[in-house]
Amino acid sequence: MYFIRDSIRDGFTLPLTYQAVTEGDVGVQGLRIRLTEDEIRGFIREYLDARSQGVDPVGLLDNLAAKTYRYINRIRTILMNPRRVDKIAEYVVNRLEVDLEAYKTAEGLVFPFKALVVAVNRIACVRYKRALEKYLVAKYGEEAKNWVEIVMTYGHNDPKEIDDYRVELIRRFGISDTREINKEIQRRFLEEENPKILVVTDMLLTGFDAPMLKVMYLDKPLFEHRLLQAIARVNRPFKDKNFGLIVDFIGLLEHVSKTMALYNLLAEEAEDIREDIKANLMTDLNSKFSEFESLFRDVKERLRSLRLRGEDASIDLDMLKQQLAKEDFDEEDFRRRIQIIATYLVPSHGTKLITSDVISKDIIDRLKRETLTVRRLINDMRRLTRLFWSIGAHPKRVLYVEDIQTLTFVYESILKYIRRGQITLGEDFWNKLNMLIYNRTIVDILKQIAETRLDVEVLDRLLVQETSKRNMQKLVIDYYFYLRTVLLRRPTDPLYKRILEHLEELRVRWLMRAIDLRTFLMELRELTKQKEEYDKRIQNKTPTDRIVESIRAYIAYEVVGDKDLKLELREFKEKLFKLLERKKLRIVKPSDKSELSAALLTDLLLELGERINPKSLKDIAYELVEEFVSEEIEKSVITK
Repeated sequence: MYFIRDSIRDGFTLPLTYQAVTEGDVGVQGLRIRLTEDEIRGFIREYLDARSQGVDPVGLLDNLAAKTYRYINRIRTILMNPRRVDKIAEYVVNRLEVDLEAYKTAEGLVFPFKALVVAVNRIACVRYKRALEKYLVAKYGEEAKNWVEIVMTYGHNDPKEIDDYRVELIRRFGISDTREINKEIQRRFLEEENPKILVVTDMLLTGFDAPMLKVMYLDKPLFEHRLLQAIARVNRPFKDKNFGLIVDFIGLLEHVSKTMALYNLLAEEAEDIREDIKANLMTDLNSKFSEFESLFRDVKERLRSLRLRGEDASIDLDMLKQQLAKEDFDEEDFRRRIQIIATYLVPSHGTKLITSDVISKDIIDRLKRETLTVRRLINDMRRLTRLFWSIGAHPKRVLYVEDIQTLTFVYESILKYIRRGQITLGEDFWNKLNMLIYNRTIVDILKQIAETRLDVEVLDRLLVQETSKRNMQKLVIDYYFYLRTVLLRRPTDPLYKRILEHLEELRVRWLMRAIDLRTFLMELRELTKQKEEYDKRIQNKTPTDRIVESIRAYIAYEVVGDKDLKLELREFKEKLFKLLERKKLRIVKPSDKSELSAALLTDLLLELGERINPKSLKDIAYELVEEFVSEEIEKSVITK
C-alpha cells in the first residue's frame, strides 16, 4: 500500500505545515478571529446532519440557513464580519513577503511562489478581494492592484455586493461571460507574474494543479475529503519549495483530530492509513521551527569540530559572526579552511585513482569517510538555509538572522570555489542574498573569493622560492580550482578531458596524503604546460584544422605518449571539410558519423597500425567522432 510518507519520500508531494493564527497574532482586541472548539463541534454536527437530509452544506454558508442550523449561521456571521476580514487582509499583506519568500532585484520585488485565500462564502470573497487590494496598494503602489483576483461562480439573483463586483469584473476584462473570465484568471495565475493571490470559496479547492502555490490562508471550515483535497493544493513540488504552508484563521486544523475524527472518516477500518495521515500529512509551524533550531545546533557543532587530512578545517560560526560584525576578519585563514572543505566536494568522475598495493585500505576508507562527512555537512547547510526562508512567518525567526547570514556566507564561499567560472551566479542569487546579508563587506568578500588567476610563471617561482606550507597550500588549491574551471569550459575536448582526469587523480592522491604539496605543485605545472602547448596548436585555426589538430594532439599525448608525433589524417580531414562545407548542414546524421569514424580509423591504421592494437584504434576512432567531432561540427554550424 502506498502511503503519504512514501509520496513525500519519492518526491511526488511535499510535507505540509500549518500555523494556527490567534487574535493576538492579528493584533486586535475585542474582535473574534478564531472559532471555539464548541463552535467547530456544533458546525460539524449540523454539517453532517444537513448532508444526510440531502441539503448542500456548502450552500448553507452562502445563503442564510434555516434557523435550525444555529452553529452554521453563527459561524457564517463571524467569518463574514467586514471588520474581521479587513484585519485579516492587513495581516496577510504584512506577512506576504516572508510567506512567499520574496527578494529584491533591479527590476523590483520577485515572488517565487503564490498564495490562495479560502473565504467562507462568495460575499466574503468580494470583501477579501477589496481589503487585500487596499492594503497591497498602500504598501506596494498602484501596480499591486493586479496582485489579487477572485475565482468563483456568479448567478442572476446574487446579492448586490456580489452583483456589483460582477459588473466591475466584466468591465475590467472586457468579457461578458464570467466563466471565461474565471478561465483567464486561472491561466494568468499559472503562466504570468500576476495575480499572486487567488481568493476562492469553493472553486479550485479540488483538481487545480498549481505547483508554484505555496501558501493557503484558510478561513473556511472544511471537512472530510474536501479538507484533504483543499490543503493538497499547496503540496505540489516546485523549485526551491520545501513544504506547503496552511495558515489557519479559524482553528480548524488545531482541533481537527479531536472534533471530527478526520482520520476515521478517511479510513474507517484502516488504522495504518489513519496513522500515516496523522504523522505525515501535516506539521505545525512551531514543530518546523524546532526542526530548524535542532539542525542549526547540529550543523554549528559539526563545523566547529571539523578536521580533514589531519588538519584543523573548523569554522566557529559564533566567532566568525562577531568578526564580520566588527570587520575584524582574517580572510586568509578563512580561505584556507574553505579551500580544504571544497576539495572534498569535487566529483571524481569514476576514475580509478589509486590501487590498494600503493596505499593502505585504511587511508582509502578514511578519505571516503571524510568525503561523506563534508558532503553531508554541505547538504545540511543548504537544507538549513532553505528551512530559514521557508519559516519566514515564525516570530522567533528574527533571532537567527545574523546566524544565517554567517552560515550563508560560509556555504556560498565553499560553493563559489567549486563553481568559479564554471557556473555564474545570477543577479537573482545576489539580490536574494543581499536581503539576508545586510553587511556589504560580507557580500564584497564573497564576490572576490576564488577569483585568483595564476599562470605557469607563478608556479615556477613557487618551486624555487622558500614559502610557508600554509601559503603554498593556498596557492596550490587556488590553482587546482582555476585549472579545473578552465578545463570544464570545453567538456568534449578529448585532451582537456584527459588532463582533467589527471587533475582529479592529483586531488585525491593529495587528500590521501600519497603526495605532498610540492609534488602536487610540480604535477600541476606539467598539466598546465601540456594544456598551454595544446592551446597554441589549435589557436586561430579553421574549424576543420582545429578539430584535426585536437585529434592529433590527443593521439600524440594520450594514446602514443609522444608529443612530437606527426600525423597526417588526410582522409579524415577531407571528409570533415566536405561535411562542414555542406550548405544545408544542421545536425550530424548517423551516416555522417559512420563515414567520419571509418575515415579516421583508416588513417590511424595506416599511420599507427604497427604501434597500437587495431581493436583499440577502432574504439578510439568511434569515441572521438561520437563524443567530440560531432559536437564541434554542430557548434561550428551554429556560429556560421
